[in-house]
Amino acid sequence: MLFRLLLLALTGLLVAQLGAEDARTFAALASARYFVGPDLRYSTAGGRDLKFDLYQPKGVDHPTPVVLEIHGGGWNNGSKEQVGLRALPYLRLGMTVLAIEYRLAKDALAPAAVEDCRCALQWIAANASRINVDPSKIVVSGASTGGHLALMTGLLQPDDGLDRNCDVRLRGPLPRPAAIVNWYGAADLVPLVEDPKTHPGVLRWFGNHPEPLPLASRLSPLRYAGPGSPPVFSVHGDQDEKFPYESTVAMHKALEAADVTEQLYVFSNERHGRMSDGEIIEAYGLLETFLRDVGILD
Repeated sequence: MLFRLLLLALTGLLVAQLGAEDARTFAALASARYFVGPDLRYSTAGGRDLKFDLYQPKGVDHPTPVVLEIHGGGWNNGSKEQVGLRALPYLRLGMTVLAIEYRLAKDALAPAAVEDCRCALQWIAANASRINVDPSKIVVSGASTGGHLALMTGLLQPDDGLDRNCDVRLRGPLPRPAAIVNWYGAADLVPLVEDPKTHPGVLRWFGNHPEPLPLASRLSPLRYAGPGSPPVFSVHGDQDEKFPYESTVAMHKALEAADVTEQLYVFSNERHGRMSDGEIIEAYGLLETFLRDVGILD
């Protein structure tokens, strides 16, 4: 069902690009211009394969920028399939997208999800030529919990102690992502642990950890924002009841103080993930400009 919906959405994309032709032609062009590869393996953890879905323009004669897309679900739910249509704005820009799965709390407690996402980043870097992507133009993106994981994945350094022994071997150091895109994710987990009613999924992800506050600090992206961080583009509602807007503001102030390129798009009087059509279109327009300004897009 997901891939049928994706095909229909790609058809709509081609309609916008090519003008009015019959629907059969658009469907044929979608299959000719874009490749969808489901359930490809990027790592193994806890005795199971970790997989991704690949969305890619066909017939490109040069390595493309690439987006590592991370799904949400409160660290306890969700799947890579649910974010497949998030590939569309990036495909329109000539980018490749990898939508990844990671271990949920029922399979492995924190910080396993972060470790898995870091392994996916390593896989892209090690296999860039194989999938025809540019390892110097990796964008890490996600919404809600995926936004938190995108921030962690992009801001961490190898010596921060959250890179587990992935079954990928890099020739040289892991390249820093070229940008991070955070759609209303949590930049600071400490307030969520101090007031678990805000988002009880955090403590379920932590399990019965004896020191949840130090763990929350260790897994808070805000802790890692500073000089040398990748550019960060964030979208957040100022009435978010799950992941406080104030922590995203604090993140961007820390980046600004460190002279890191950053932009925060605020949608007013909206709760978690609630955006009007106009706000979504405006946010993607600003994001495209941001990606051009930081050199990811020509």
